Amino acid sequence: MTKDQAAAALREIGTILELQGENPFKCRAYLAAARTLETTPADLEDLVRTERLSELPGIGEALREKITTLVKTGKLPYLEQLRSSIPAGLLALLDLPGLGPKKLRALREKLGVESLEALQKACHDGRLAALDGFGEKTASNLLEAIARRASYSKLHRLGDALPAAQALLAHLRQCPVVLQAEIGGSLRRGKEIVKDLDLIASSKKPKEVMQAFISGPNVEKVVAHGETKSSVILQGGIPCDLRVIPPEAWATALAHFTGSKEHNIALRQRAIDRGLHLSEWGLFKGASKTPMKLKEEKDLHAALGLSYIPPELREDSGEITAAEKNNLPDLLTRNEIRGCLHNHTVASDGQDTLLAMAEAAADLGLEWLGIADHSKSSFQAHGLDAKRLEAQITGMRHPERRQT
Repeated sequence: MTKDQAAAALREIGTILELQGENPFKCRAYLAAARTLETTPADLEDLVRTERLSELPGIGEALREKITTLVKTGKLPYLEQLRSSIPAGLLALLDLPGLGPKKLRALREKLGVESLEALQKACHDGRLAALDGFGEKTASNLLEAIARRASYSKLHRLGDALPAAQALLAHLRQCPVVLQAEIGGSLRRGKEIVKDLDLIASSKKPKEVMQAFISGPNVEKVVAHGETKSSVILQGGIPCDLRVIPPEAWATALAHFTGSKEHNIALRQRAIDRGLHLSEWGLFKGASKTPMKLKEEKDLHAALGLSYIPPELREDSGEITAAEKNNLPDLLTRNEIRGCLHNHTVASDGQDTLLAMAEAAADLGLEWLGIADHSKSSFQAHGLDAKRLEAQITGMRHPERRQT
């Protein structure tokens, strides 16, 4: 278990205790311990193994035992007991801006609010606005936050979606009957935010591929299970579709399920202008029902008089005209990235020490690393004042004087 995971568990304990009206000092002890774990430069497993947890500030015997149990077993009976004592979904309400444990406890005790639906109803019928400490503005802000959550819950960040898709892709490629498999859709185009995942595979035995897909890693729910298309929900609520196509349609199907709608329309029009017909099933000459032999996407682009268009450019933003003139821009590659500018350390609201981040940057082959910790004006993010900033700089220049 990592430091962040252990800290999250302690923070959850403190939050639940606060929701239950426990002694404020007890609640703050868990929250403070969570922060201590997040900011310590020491390795947590090493601290447990060498029995040095108690050396950390604020870690007494009771907390030491709980952290040790977390690290050694990956779970904590006390936390599981606390979770079972509150309604499912109650903690999720704390993600709404302006709704902290104290206010949520008041809503639960006075209005019986224990779910998002109950909170929404209390905002609409005026009961929440009538409570001391809330008011019409609070009710309005919460309704707006609920609406935003409903909208954003359908979107997933690239950093979450890509590993999930890659795990499933690796699983599919291990299936003996899969000839080719690839990520498609907006994820393959490198969009920062995606609504769902698209996987494409070619095989002569699609049923076996589909069975492998629905039993893949992180699949929580099977939404649809067909012979050539299936849909599942992955952990984290990410929808994922798989389409299995015949091998002869691989190039055109991959292109079709990668490009944006507008890009695909423009590509099909270009085919029509040349007396061809393009669909996901192939590129056809005139009225022929036999598709042209295309092994890869670059063969499709060449057949249309284009240089190969990288997936990231398939947005109908001038890439087809540029490809016709062999004038596509060169995309940035990983080995061209020399540094990362905006980074936060544990000194403010980051998750690792400056030294650890510098070492990680060096391991990645970066030439420089920019630190942008919050200043003292951002007190909610533990911003640095002049004294703490000087200590941070001194600690890097003089390791022997580094503060832990």
